[in-house]
Amino acid sequence: VEKLFTSAQGLPDDDIRCLTQGRDRTLWIGTKDGFCRLDKGQFESFRAKDGLSQSTVYTLCEDREGSLWVGTKHGLNQFLDRRTLPFTASEGLSSNDTGPVFQDAGGNIWVGTINAGLNRFDGHRFEMLSGDAALAGSSIGALADDGSGGLWVGTDKGVSRLRSNRVEQTYLTKDGL
Repeated sequence: VEKLFTSAQGLPDDDIRCLTQGRDRTLWIGTKDGFCRLDKGQFESFRAKDGLSQSTVYTLCEDREGSLWVGTKHGLNQFLDRRTLPFTASEGLSSNDTGPVFQDAGGNIWVGTINAGLNRFDGHRFEMLSGDAALAGSSIGALADDGSGGLWVGTDKGVSRLRSNRVEQTYLTKDGL
């Protein structure tokens, strides 16, 4: 059964920026004016007035513990039991301008930023990949599991594959990308 959902049916905004399916099979929807959960045909919305760091939601990731990680231009937000924990450069992120978010098999939360690289959150602190872990570019647009314990990182200049926090492979346009 096809159904059209718009702000008239309860979406916070018609400009959809991201989607993810939750563990309980609900759908999380990030929009230009907050995010919502669609569950059994009902919308539950969260906006800046509800504690979100900024209205436009660029990325959503639900972790194994049921926390929802929400990325905006003004930081990363962790939603758990209707409480919001904001994470910004003050908490160690390399930038407040967050991009994709991904949880690896070890439970680490990876946070891509726009023009400030990749961060790993181990549950206690953020660490930016730097030095030997030079990625193809500093503007992170995509993160994906490689199926064998590694992480693919899509950037503005190419794609890199990480394993054990080190870059194993990088592909640029000169490599045929």
